[in-house]
Amino acid sequence: MALYSHTLEKIRDFIKNKFFSIQSTRADVDTIDIASMLSHLHEYSRIETTEYYRMCQHILWMLDEIEKTQDSKKAARWIGYVLDRMEILGFLTNKESREMIRIDKNAGRE
Repeated sequence: MALYSHTLEKIRDFIKNKFFSIQSTRADVDTIDIASMLSHLHEYSRIETTEYYRMCQHILWMLDEIEKTQDSKKAARWIGYVLDRMEILGFLTNKESREMIRIDKNAGRE
């Protein structure tokens, strides 16, 4: 079973429910303007050409890469980054992030 499989599935489902046709794509995250994203927070679910969409594509790509790795330290760093971005975007609360990780930890998938 993949590392953090419960968390990966929940995040992937959440993003795909927000952006139905979204595909996993590696993005140059240094060019994504998070300040701009936050100023348009109320619009993210209906505008697929925004920085939100690009960040979500990149998050999906990161989830794919986490699934492929057997390096638990790398997976932990990457899942931490993904959860941080999901919280910044307003998609998850810190409590929800911790609960997802707790389920994976208790199942030995960390």
